Order: sequence, then C-alpha cells, then structure tokens
Amino acid sequence: MNTKILRIDSNKPDERGLKMILDALKNDGIIIYPTDSVYTMGCSINSKAAFLKLCALKGVKPDKANFSIICADFSHLSQFAKQISNSDFKILKKYLPGPFTFILEASKEASKFFSYPKKTIGIRIPDYELVHQIIKRNEMPLFSASILVEKDLPYATTADEILDVYDGKVDLIIDGGLCGEIPTTIVDLTVDSDQILREGAGEYLD
Repeated sequence: MNTKILRIDSNKPDERGLKMILDALKNDGIIIYPTDSVYTMGCSINSKAAFLKLCALKGVKPDKANFSIICADFSHLSQFAKQISNSDFKILKKYLPGPFTFILEASKEASKFFSYPKKTIGIRIPDYELVHQIIKRNEMPLFSASILVEKDLPYATTADEILDVYDGKVDLIIDGGLCGEIPTTIVDLTVDSDQILREGAGEYLD
C-alpha cells in the first residue's frame, strides 16, 4: 500500500482535498487526520472491510474493538445511544463540540457497526471544521482510534512524524498543520455520578 499525504487548510478545506478524502473512505480506506485535540486515525463506520483493517492496525480482535464514533453534530446521537436524559443532554450541549469523548449507553443500532453487542459507546463531536466537512460529505460518522508514534511518548503533533511510522500502513494521511499532543477528556455518563476516565484537553467542571 502506498500512503498518500494530503496538505490541506483545516479551517477552509478545498473541494479537491475533500474529494480525495471521500474517495479514500468510500474505498474502505483508513485515514489519519487532525482534530481539535490530537491526530487520530479512523474509517467510515459503514465499511466492514475498513473496520477489520483498523482492528488489525490497533492489534485488537474485532469482537473486542472499542473505537469511539466521531460525529459532526448531535443528529446521530439517537442512532448510536439509548434515550439520553435531559440532564445528560445539557452536559453534552455544554461541552460539545469540543475536545471530549462521552461514554453513553449504546443503542441496538450501534452494535450493528461492531462485531459484538455493545453496552456503551464513546461519542465525540470535535470543534474542527475539517472533520465536520468530512463527515457531512461522507454522510456517516467515523470510527476513531488513537495513534501513538512511540509508546510512552506524547502524541505526534505533525503529519510528517506520523508518516515516518505509518507510511504503507494507512491509505491517507491528512496534514492539517500542527496539532495538539493532549487527547480528549473522557467522561462516563452511564454511572450515577459522572466519572472522568481520563483527564485530557477539555476541562470538565460538572
């Protein structure tokens, strides 16, 4: 596999670049792209072939995969999460879009995109125009998986660092410029008292 690299303006992505990204996703490709926290890798959630490739890259069994789902807005919540309480929805509206991943109870529909019944699901809505454009044009959210260039070191902040490690392993690396090295804050809303599972780029005050 020859990995392509795409230099793009994350705030004003051009049509040629977006088409290249969409072509990769529609052809069961794995992409690495910038977000409002760190560079991440993923694929379209409706591509089983890409899902299996992503599992192989992460070294996880398909029936154990626990990828988050990246959405462009709140419109997909009802598809992937069970009915959300008013109090939890207020929390989601307060912190999203932003550098957070929220753990919610998974709907039956969510399990169809994995290879096993899901009890919970991680939902992410980045505050990042490029990601919004990719998902809206793909018409489906993306699976999201973290990438570490080297174990126990901070996340890579440039596409060139990532290319050194993932060249030939993914289909497309999107260079949107310098990115952060702190991942999302993960908050579990499935427990009685909101539990922060990981302190990250977002400041959670509830």
